[in-house]
Amino acid sequence: MTAVTHTTGTVNGLHFEDPTRGLIRPLPTSVYRRRRTLAVATLATVVFLVSLVATELVGHVNGSPGSTLVGAAGEPVVYVVQPGDT
Repeated sequence: MTAVTHTTGTVNGLHFEDPTRGLIRPLPTSVYRRRRTLAVATLATVVFLVSLVATELVGHVNGSPGSTLVGAAGEPVVYVVQPGDT
């Protein structure tokens, strides 16, 4: 077993201070607000990405993909080459 001792006060004429006293200060409320904002933004991003992946997986299982493929907006145009075209 290991014994951990913390010396404070006066021992044999020597004065010892608590090394952690004065180092721990309460943080301002802006720090907590910033941390909460970051946590909410991270959680919202994770939920959004999980919903995108889930939609794609469900679409592949059902046979209809979750998003449409990128393509031309209009009807396809077929051009037949005539003799003399260069």
